[in-house]
Amino acid sequence: MPTRNISLTREQDALVEELVDSGDYQNASEAIRDALRVLQQRRREDKLKLQALRAQLKVGPATPRTTTHRRTTSFAGISRAGGSR
Repeated sequence: MPTRNISLTREQDALVEELVDSGDYQNASEAIRDALRVLQQRRREDKLKLQALRAQLKVGPATPRTTTHRRTTSFAGISRAGGSR
């Protein structure tokens, strides 16, 4: 298996150490490989979502968007002479 040296922030290093110390992973390499698998999966999903959005843009909306304005007037509280009750 190929090896690499990587630089982590202090927070990232602390997280890897915490994951290993808790027993969730046997070593740092295992934790990083899992994180990379999650990143790969997220990128695949993002790519599919983007393809779907682009396809929708080509097709357009399913129904045309129309705006309707309804004007409502309430005459409650106004007498016939035009004054308030």
